[in-house]
Amino acid sequence: MYTKKQRSLALLICGVIFFITLFSISFIGHELNHNCTGEDCPVCACVHNAEQSLRQFGTGFSGAVSGAFLILLFLSFLPRALHFIPAASLVSHKVRLNN
Repeated sequence: MYTKKQRSLALLICGVIFFITLFSISFIGHELNHNCTGEDCPVCACVHNAEQSLRQFGTGFSGAVSGAFLILLFLSFLPRALHFIPAASLVSHKVRLNN
């Protein structure tokens, strides 16, 4: 049996991993075409560290990108799906209105 403390710790760890993945992908995408200063470029070192952190999670760069794409795709269709949820009304519950 999982206790509430273990469950909240697991959710916290999942959230941290999600945000590390998300911010690593966004940093790599933002700094992809930077002006490199040469062999000891600090931006290239940061990009390399971000790629290494993505690889350590076991999904690699392409897996993380596809995961982020699926999440963004789901979030883009969510407002349209919520639009089609029927509203509860008296007619849908078949309530008879008498005068």
